[in-house]
Amino acid sequence: MKIAKNIPRNLLLCCGAYYFSSAIVAIGHKILILAHYMLQHNTPFRELGAEYYQRLRAPSLSQSLVRRLQRLGFQVTLTPIQQVA
Repeated sequence: MKIAKNIPRNLLLCCGAYYFSSAIVAIGHKILILAHYMLQHNTPFRELGAEYYQRLRAPSLSQSLVRRLQRLGFQVTLTPIQQVA
């Protein structure tokens, strides 16, 4: 905590504002790209759902977790669970 006391409050607020404003610019950029795509292809907005990114990222996440377990000395075999429809 001594380090935080030595940093001027103005500097902390300034850096926080910088990262906040860059986040706003990034979100605005994503919205602009989306609007351009929709206008270019004449398509309406389609909500992909909350599970879209989980399904998209599942293979790389599982491989990452397998590698972590292997580094810890475990032998890992993945078998998919059959889902009931």
